[in-house]
Amino acid sequence: MTIDLTVESEPDPDQIDYIERQIRTETLVGSGFCDDRHLVVLAHQEGELVGGCFGGTWAGTCELESLWVAPGLRRAGC
Repeated sequence: MTIDLTVESEPDPDQIDYIERQIRTETLVGSGFCDDRHLVVLAHQEGELVGGCFGGTWAGTCELESLWVAPGLRRAGC
């Protein structure tokens, strides 16, 4: 059997979602832990979204996947 590999600089978001779902599902099934949860924390200032992070909890752990802070608030120490 031949497997073709490609490198894509602009991957299809649906393919990325599919791969992430497969990894998550196989990890949950293989480990026996089924307490997987996505979490988002959002920061608003005067009604405007100025920051946020995305991650999740699983098997008693917490993983931070992405963090964003508006450029004008970075390194502000608040």
